[in-house]
Amino acid sequence: MSTSSSSTPPTEEKVTLNIRLLDGTPMQVIFKSEAKLSVVQRYVQVKAVELGKHKLPWGSAYIEDNGIEFETLMPKKRFHYEEFPNITLKEAGLFPKAALVVVRPDKDPNDLKRGTGTIADAKKGDVIHHAHHVRGDSYEKKQAFAEKQRLEEQEQKKKEVEEKKRELEKIRAQIKEDKETRSTVNWVANALKKDKKDITKSSNLPPNTYQ
Repeated sequence: MSTSSSSTPPTEEKVTLNIRLLDGTPMQVIFKSEAKLSVVQRYVQVKAVELGKHKLPWGSAYIEDNGIEFETLMPKKRFHYEEFPNITLKEAGLFPKAALVVVRPDKDPNDLKRGTGTIADAKKGDVIHHAHHVRGDSYEKKQAFAEKQRLEEQEQKKKEVEEKKRELEKIRAQIKEDKETRSTVNWVANALKKDKKDITKSSNLPPNTYQ
């Protein structure tokens, strides 16, 4: 009697990377342990551009093949861009979890060479899709919260401006009304003075004598 046992496929090893961009923006991404560092490089380049980090001062770093490198802090180790295509995350000692800091190469910026199709290839190719990843959304949440606050503050300022306009209109209307009231009072006062003068003048006239 033979017994057959079902073989369970081996669980795919994964590496969780906490990546910090040049400006301090954090991302958490999950890759296959056999993914090359070049996959991480392409992912960071594309994600940084999606987040708007292609703007100065760090723009060129994300669209050059040799514009960025990675560094671990504990233990401190630098991974140079020349190594990216030749070393897996597991070989780099990043399995199962590690923190990577994006840094600029220690060389003259004039020596940095523009990559040919780096961003385009990463966007349309399958290299990023082969990496199982979880998009870190802390940056997006911060941006959404900041935008919400900005809109609320803008709306509040608009209300305050409208309120000040209404108050100003009330003050102007009150001033106009006061001016009209003063003008009326002055007119009445002048009329009374005139009437008083006329009465006084009339009382000083000699009486008429009739024969």
